[in-house]
Amino acid sequence: MKKGVMIALLVGLLVISGCKESNSYTGKTIAEEPQIGQLQVVINSVEKSKDISFYSAEAEAEKGYTYLILDITVKNSGQITFDFNPFLTKITDENGYSYEYDVSSYELSPYFDSVGIQSGRSASGKLSYAVPENSRGLKFIIESYSRNIIAEVKLPAQTA
Repeated sequence: MKKGVMIALLVGLLVISGCKESNSYTGKTIAEEPQIGQLQVVINSVEKSKDISFYSAEAEAEKGYTYLILDITVKNSGQITFDFNPFLTKITDENGYSYEYDVSSYELSPYFDSVGIQSGRSASGKLSYAVPENSRGLKFIIESYSRNIIAEVKLPAQTA
Protein backbone atom coordinates (compact mmCIF):
# COMPACT_ATOMS: atom_id res chain seq x y z
CA MET A 1 0.00 0.00 0.00
CA LYS A 2 2.77 2.44 0.94
CA LYS A 3 4.55 1.70 -2.34
CA GLY A 4 1.39 2.49 -4.33
CA VAL A 5 0.88 5.76 -2.47
CA MET A 6 4.52 6.73 -3.06
CA ILE A 7 4.24 5.98 -6.78
CA ALA A 8 1.01 8.01 -7.03
CA LEU A 9 2.64 10.94 -5.22
CA LEU A 10 5.71 10.77 -7.46
CA VAL A 11 3.59 10.65 -10.64
CA GLY A 12 1.56 13.62 -9.36
CA LEU A 13 4.72 15.54 -8.63
CA LEU A 14 6.07 14.88 -12.13
CA VAL A 15 2.81 15.99 -13.75
CA ILE A 16 2.77 19.20 -11.72
CA SER A 17 6.42 20.05 -12.29
CA GLY A 18 6.88 18.86 -15.89
CA CYS A 19 10.32 17.29 -16.31
CA LYS A 20 11.68 18.68 -13.07
CA GLU A 21 12.26 16.37 -10.12
CA SER A 22 12.13 17.99 -6.72
CA ASN A 23 13.06 15.00 -4.58
CA SER A 24 16.46 14.70 -2.91
CA TYR A 25 18.74 11.80 -3.68
CA THR A 26 21.62 11.22 -1.31
CA GLY A 27 24.67 9.50 -2.66
CA LYS A 28 27.05 7.32 -0.72
CA THR A 29 30.76 8.05 -0.62
CA ILE A 30 32.27 5.05 -2.37
CA ALA A 31 35.92 5.95 -2.08
CA GLU A 32 37.74 8.07 0.42
CA GLU A 33 41.08 9.70 -0.10
CA PRO A 34 42.64 11.01 3.13
CA GLN A 35 43.81 14.23 1.51
CA ILE A 36 40.26 15.36 0.66
CA GLY A 37 38.03 13.98 3.39
CA GLN A 38 34.52 12.59 3.38
CA LEU A 39 31.68 13.93 1.22
CA GLN A 40 27.92 13.77 1.25
CA VAL A 41 26.39 14.54 -2.15
CA VAL A 42 22.70 15.41 -2.43
CA ILE A 43 20.94 15.86 -5.76
CA ASN A 44 18.27 18.44 -4.88
CA SER A 45 16.60 18.39 -8.29
CA VAL A 46 17.03 17.06 -11.82
CA GLU A 47 15.70 18.85 -14.86
CA LYS A 48 15.90 18.10 -18.59
CA SER A 49 16.06 20.83 -21.23
CA LYS A 50 16.76 21.02 -24.97
CA ASP A 51 18.48 24.38 -24.52
CA ILE A 52 20.03 26.72 -22.00
CA SER A 53 19.27 30.38 -22.64
CA PHE A 54 21.49 33.21 -21.55
CA TYR A 55 21.62 36.90 -22.36
CA SER A 56 21.37 37.17 -26.14
CA ALA A 57 22.57 33.66 -26.95
CA GLU A 58 21.31 30.13 -26.48
CA ALA A 59 23.10 26.79 -26.12
CA GLU A 60 21.08 24.07 -27.83
CA ALA A 61 21.67 20.36 -27.28
CA GLU A 62 22.75 18.38 -30.35
CA LYS A 63 20.18 16.22 -32.11
CA GLY A 64 19.37 13.17 -29.97
CA TYR A 65 20.78 14.81 -26.82
CA THR A 66 19.27 16.77 -23.96
CA TYR A 67 20.77 18.87 -21.19
CA LEU A 68 20.54 17.24 -17.79
CA ILE A 69 20.60 20.06 -15.23
CA LEU A 70 21.44 19.00 -11.68
CA ASP A 71 20.99 21.13 -8.57
CA ILE A 72 23.64 19.69 -6.23
CA THR A 73 24.73 20.13 -2.63
CA VAL A 74 28.12 18.82 -1.49
CA LYS A 75 28.80 18.64 2.25
CA ASN A 76 32.31 18.06 3.56
CA SER A 77 32.31 16.08 6.79
CA GLY A 78 36.04 15.40 6.56
CA GLN A 79 38.84 17.08 8.51
CA ILE A 80 40.29 19.25 5.73
CA THR A 81 39.01 21.52 2.96
CA PHE A 82 37.69 19.76 -0.15
CA ASP A 83 38.40 21.54 -3.43
CA PHE A 84 35.31 21.08 -5.61
CA ASN A 85 35.87 21.57 -9.34
CA PRO A 86 33.00 21.08 -11.83
CA PHE A 87 35.52 19.86 -14.44
CA LEU A 88 36.07 16.83 -12.19
CA THR A 89 32.41 15.81 -12.40
CA LYS A 90 30.63 13.71 -14.99
CA ILE A 91 27.56 11.63 -15.72
CA THR A 92 27.94 7.95 -16.61
CA ASP A 93 25.36 5.58 -18.08
CA GLU A 94 24.69 1.85 -17.77
CA ASN A 95 26.86 1.15 -20.84
CA GLY A 96 29.90 2.82 -19.31
CA TYR A 97 29.80 5.98 -21.43
CA SER A 98 30.79 9.24 -19.73
CA TYR A 99 29.37 12.71 -20.31
CA GLU A 100 31.53 15.57 -19.14
CA TYR A 101 30.41 18.78 -17.49
CA ASP A 102 29.10 21.25 -20.08
CA VAL A 103 30.42 24.81 -20.03
CA SER A 104 26.88 26.12 -20.64
CA SER A 105 26.56 25.55 -16.88
CA TYR A 106 28.11 29.01 -16.42
CA GLU A 107 24.75 30.48 -17.40
CA LEU A 108 22.76 28.58 -14.77
CA SER A 109 21.68 30.29 -11.59
CA PRO A 110 23.08 29.55 -9.13
CA TYR A 111 26.09 28.09 -10.95
CA PHE A 112 28.21 25.60 -8.94
CA ASP A 113 31.67 27.06 -9.47
CA SER A 114 35.02 25.79 -8.23
CA VAL A 115 35.14 26.28 -4.49
CA GLY A 116 37.00 25.12 -1.41
CA ILE A 117 34.45 23.50 0.92
CA GLN A 118 35.74 23.71 4.47
CA SER A 119 35.28 20.93 7.01
CA GLY A 120 31.69 20.85 8.28
CA ARG A 121 30.46 23.19 5.53
CA SER A 122 28.53 22.67 2.31
CA ALA A 123 28.18 24.31 -1.10
CA SER A 124 25.38 24.14 -3.66
CA GLY A 125 24.63 25.05 -7.23
CA LYS A 126 23.64 23.84 -10.67
CA LEU A 127 25.63 22.00 -13.35
CA SER A 128 24.60 20.76 -16.80
CA TYR A 129 25.58 17.75 -18.91
CA ALA A 130 24.61 16.92 -22.51
CA VAL A 131 23.43 13.28 -22.46
CA PRO A 132 21.65 11.11 -25.05
CA GLU A 133 17.88 11.36 -24.72
CA ASN A 134 17.55 7.57 -24.40
CA SER A 135 20.33 7.03 -21.84
CA ARG A 136 19.62 4.79 -18.84
CA GLY A 137 21.24 3.97 -15.52
CA LEU A 138 22.70 7.45 -15.01
CA LYS A 139 25.10 8.29 -12.18
CA PHE A 140 26.62 11.57 -11.07
CA ILE A 141 30.34 11.18 -10.34
CA ILE A 142 32.86 13.41 -8.54
CA GLU A 143 36.51 12.55 -9.16
CA SER A 144 39.78 13.57 -7.54
CA TYR A 145 42.50 15.37 -9.47
CA SER A 146 44.08 11.94 -10.02
CA ARG A 147 40.73 10.88 -11.59
CA ASN A 148 39.78 8.41 -8.86
CA ILE A 149 36.08 8.29 -8.03
CA ILE A 150 35.37 10.09 -4.76
CA ALA A 151 31.56 10.05 -4.76
CA GLU A 152 28.86 8.50 -6.91
CA VAL A 153 25.10 9.15 -6.86
CA LYS A 154 22.64 7.04 -8.82
CA LEU A 155 20.10 9.31 -10.48
CA PRO A 156 16.41 8.36 -10.48
CA ALA A 157 15.34 6.09 -13.37
CA GLN A 158 12.86 8.61 -14.79
CA THR A 159 15.74 11.10 -15.28
CA ALA A 160 16.77 9.49 -18.56
